[in-house]
Amino acid sequence: MESKKSIVLRIHLLKKDYLTKGIELPENATVMDAFVHIVDKLDIVYPSLWALYVQYPLENDFQVALDFNSTLKDANITKKSIIIFKVRYWKLFSSNRLKRDNSGEELIFEQLHHLVLSEGLTCSENQAVRFAAISLHHTYGVFDPSKHKVGFLDKIGQDNLLPKTNISDHDFHYWQERMFSIYKTFGGKTKIDARRLYIEEAKSLPHYGLSLFDKIQDINLVDFMVGIGEDGVYLFHRHDPALLKHQFTWDLLKTCEIVEATSKSGQKSTGLHLVNSEGSDVTLCVTKRVASEWLSLINGYYFIAHGEKRDGDVTTNTDMVISSELYEKRSEKRDVKRFQRFGRQLLYVKATYMQKTNESHPPYAKFLNILDQAIDNENKLTRLSLTSNDLTDFDFACIIDSLVDAQIYGNQHPDWVLDIQLEELILRGPKLSRGSLQQLSDILEYFPNLKSLQISEYRPLKKAVRPLAKALSSMKTLQTVIIEDCDLSSSDVELLENAVDWVLTNIMEG
Repeated sequence: MESKKSIVLRIHLLKKDYLTKGIELPENATVMDAFVHIVDKLDIVYPSLWALYVQYPLENDFQVALDFNSTLKDANITKKSIIIFKVRYWKLFSSNRLKRDNSGEELIFEQLHHLVLSEGLTCSENQAVRFAAISLHHTYGVFDPSKHKVGFLDKIGQDNLLPKTNISDHDFHYWQERMFSIYKTFGGKTKIDARRLYIEEAKSLPHYGLSLFDKIQDINLVDFMVGIGEDGVYLFHRHDPALLKHQFTWDLLKTCEIVEATSKSGQKSTGLHLVNSEGSDVTLCVTKRVASEWLSLINGYYFIAHGEKRDGDVTTNTDMVISSELYEKRSEKRDVKRFQRFGRQLLYVKATYMQKTNESHPPYAKFLNILDQAIDNENKLTRLSLTSNDLTDFDFACIIDSLVDAQIYGNQHPDWVLDIQLEELILRGPKLSRGSLQQLSDILEYFPNLKSLQISEYRPLKKAVRPLAKALSSMKTLQTVIIEDCDLSSSDVELLENAVDWVLTNIMEG
């Protein structure tokens, strides 16, 4: 008797190590048969969150969700096909229900971690470090100070813990120290607690819930990154996903259709034409397969969010979009103000400061430590102590310039967190020249909350007393000035005293 033909598929689980599961199916099996088989094999409780995708290597690894009703043969699926099992609609699932699905929750954690590392989810440097620390707790359990020391992660490698961009240029030991400092704060959390914390904090990222597609051009040859989510379509600057160029949210979207497109260079292709009520009119040049998948994704999200089809929807199979209790029916618009590279002054300080340093003049370690602690603990910078014997004019200039730039730039962005609230400045620099004090005098006005200024072991001060006195005279909140071991004469002290209009005990010369 002739045996029935079968096909063996390798199903990829989209995660950092691309684990695969093999399944054997009859040649005439449907996509749904393959889906049910892998769901059973993985012990997934809520299958409606997931879908099977086929990846096309010749089309920039573009992935298309397979129609459950199609046969594997009709979908051109062979044993060589790259089939991926992953979440279809991200943002709308209910975390409380997901807690009942151990396998599904673990896979979602792994897929989110993969997205962070591959920058499918963009995050700031401090967020990336925190996600790495959470992933360490998920992998190794409770922090062990006798084991989890710098060097412990050397064999794992930085690329398996942090994204390649959006972070500063430090060696891996720096990152390990910073990760461990956060890791140890998680205390007795379980590994399951850690993965749930990761999932919940990932939801706070501005691009969370968006399926992102890179290297997309419109008919004018402008490059975009395209994001499709439960509230519509977003077009970002290709090289800066924090820079939003166009938005086609449900309340603004007027046209969303597949068209024949001709680019500025004369090349013909399929296009997805988008028009909103604010005047944005964009035609994205893509293949027919990509345009169809995008339209299906857009219409599917709309159906889940609203419980009804979008006007003009000709692609959504409502049998594939299971509108179960797992999905929260809502179509709230994400806060586009959160699409920004920094959002906090101190993040801007860190980025600009690292740009100013170089191999000949490496970052001043003490200042980096002050910045990192304030950023990672979400504290304001209220106290700055620069008291190292090796503090140079270059170090001082880079630090001060970065702080002043952040003050100026932050005031131009009302949505930023203004976390530079300097109240106390302590400066001891035996290597500093008169020029550094001149610079300090010039920038004190940018720190209107300064209450205490302490300068010690600064011999050139006596040659720059006048500009300092002038700067101090305008400081309305200043309460204390301490000057020690600077070789000031009595007339110098008197000049400073007159500038602040205080009694002699407030200015002390050791």
